Amino acid sequence: MKAKDYRARARGDLAAIPKKTYLLMGLVMVLATALTHATDKMSTQNSSDWWISFILSVIASFLTSNGQIFFNRWRMAIHEGSEEPDAWCGLSSQHLWKLLIYGMIEAGLLSILLILALGSLLVNSSVVFMWLLAGAITVVIVWVELRLSFVVYEIDEDVRLNRQTSVWSEILDSWQLMKGRCWKLFCLNLSFIGWYILVFFTLGILGMWLQPYMSLANAEFYAEAKAGQEEQ
Repeated sequence: MKAKDYRARARGDLAAIPKKTYLLMGLVMVLATALTHATDKMSTQNSSDWWISFILSVIASFLTSNGQIFFNRWRMAIHEGSEEPDAWCGLSSQHLWKLLIYGMIEAGLLSILLILALGSLLVNSSVVFMWLLAGAITVVIVWVELRLSFVVYEIDEDVRLNRQTSVWSEILDSWQLMKGRCWKLFCLNLSFIGWYILVFFTLGILGMWLQPYMSLANAEFYAEAKAGQEEQ
């Protein structure tokens, strides 16, 4: 399927969810995004500010992950006849511990990339090299993030089915699932850029609708990827 097909399915899913339900969750996800941006601008010159910023970032990450899980479960309720999800279905103790461990592993991987980049700059600090390195690091980070796009869904699936699986296994599951699919998901996410421009001009209000829409499109992508993987 193409990006437009995933978006069409997502709009169909959105129409099947009560408007009040998805708008409220959309608001939570918008607030989580705003909280993330706010922590990026916070001063971290002393330890107390750093801890406050860190805790707020973790809370924002949990809320965003909960929204992704919520809309994926709604997709399942619509197409597979499962129960309608609770608003905080992605914030159980099992979810939180796994999401926290995953966040630490992800941060560690990105930190290693940045350390390698800084090490390279010490060897060669020319302007051209710096720009090339910045471009290469950006591409690698985007690629890694795309390969890890569905770790949250894998975590939720294992929690939902009571499977005793390690976070590392769930990371590897997402990594394998996204093999050969990164460009397709990148194009899907990029196709929402026009909506993001409108979100900017509406001071974030349109995000209450866009976040559910985009989450459902990604959930549809995940469902198709899982089905394709099982057929192989």
